[in-house]
Amino acid sequence: MGELNLGDVQNLSQVLERTPCGVDMERLAKSLGLVGTGNTGARRGFVTDVSTMSPPKLSSEQSYWASEFGRVVEMIGLLQGQEKLLGLQAKAVRARERSRIRREQEQAGEKSTAGAISDMAEEAAGVIELEERIALLSVVMSSAMASKEAITVYLTALSREISFRSAQMAAGIYG
Repeated sequence: MGELNLGDVQNLSQVLERTPCGVDMERLAKSLGLVGTGNTGARRGFVTDVSTMSPPKLSSEQSYWASEFGRVVEMIGLLQGQEKLLGLQAKAVRARERSRIRREQEQAGEKSTAGAISDMAEEAAGVIELEERIALLSVVMSSAMASKEAITVYLTALSREISFRSAQMAAGIYG
């Protein structure tokens, strides 16, 4: 497999352009309300001094990251759907390539083992292209899953800070 060219990929739409029906699936998911329109661009970083935030700022921070969590989960859903489609497409292309190779060998009076035919099919340009697309999807999916996990931890920290302050207020010691 050659180099995976990711230099021009900057948002989810560009990833989905490289998958079967990706753009149409994104459009459908948006029209059904399954994916928000904010699934593009970079997000801001985590605030590290949560304990010094004012109550309104803390509330805004929690709301922002809850929204980001939802955005990432929506993105993962779209990517998982595309992964399934690419997997099915890859199976079909491999089967077509194996059949083509068998026919060509029969016409030439040759015969190879099933393993050898499968190996030859894996070298076909269409199979290689699909494997590259699957690899791109896997890279983005791994990143999205890691982002989801990081946001979950951050939301937990924000929630703990809010609970801590609520307990302090209930005890009359918050100031």
